[in-house]
Amino acid sequence: MLVEDFDAVFVCHAPPSNGRGVSAGRDLGQALRVVLRCLVREPAAKLVYRPEPGAREWVQLYAVRGTRVHVVGRDGVADRVRDLFATAGGGEVSGWRLHEVSRPGTLLHRARPFLDSRSYRLLSREGFATVEEVVAVPDAGLLSIRGVGRSTVDTIRQMQRRLLGGEPGRSGQGPLPAEAVGRVESLRDRLPGVVWCRHGAFLQDLVMAEVPQTALDVIAGSLADEAVPQLDPTVVMLLDTAGLLGLLKTYRATHADPSQVPPE
Repeated sequence: MLVEDFDAVFVCHAPPSNGRGVSAGRDLGQALRVVLRCLVREPAAKLVYRPEPGAREWVQLYAVRGTRVHVVGRDGVADRVRDLFATAGGGEVSGWRLHEVSRPGTLLHRARPFLDSRSYRLLSREGFATVEEVVAVPDAGLLSIRGVGRSTVDTIRQMQRRLLGGEPGRSGQGPLPAEAVGRVESLRDRLPGVVWCRHGAFLQDLVMAEVPQTALDVIAGSLADEAVPQLDPTVVMLLDTAGLLGLLKTYRATHADPSQVPPE
């Protein structure tokens, strides 16, 4: 039954970008089983809860490592889904187990210095509250989100390595201290985009190595004064032909386009 002619409380969209959801019944346990059946063939699904006309909550579920399911959402229905797994016999529902992420986790806004504004908006829109929730989603699940392409996934994985993967000069694998994140954000706001794309990782390493702010400002200013190399049309053609659009985007972001440079 398509969503246009149903009167049930729960609607399943699989994959999440599929606007034509199917009725999942009026009971959450039944609805969850409908979603889990979808996850056998799809990397992700969205369960929408409509308790009354005009009211709407939703939760996203991602298949992780075989028969584990990752539950993402800020609404009450997401907590109810997690509770179903917690109270189920053996922690299983229809053969699936809940994929646990560390809580409270690293708030998503801590990732802003490591993401472009579009990627950050997409993740926030999809209900992710923490960085750990994001990085637990396999690539196939991320690609099922409307608006997410290969280049966005690459950006997310780069953020994962920078923010959670540990850095030279730092012990452990924990998230960056709030002070370090603030210094990185300040640098990114002050520097031209092409400079940040070229040297952002290097500057982040300097922040993490606790380089004094005065020295950091001098280094950042020197990098900003460097001449930006021009695009090579041959490189653009080769990357485009190979379908490496994420790498092509990075190449364009780190080089000057001669056609856009005003004549002297």
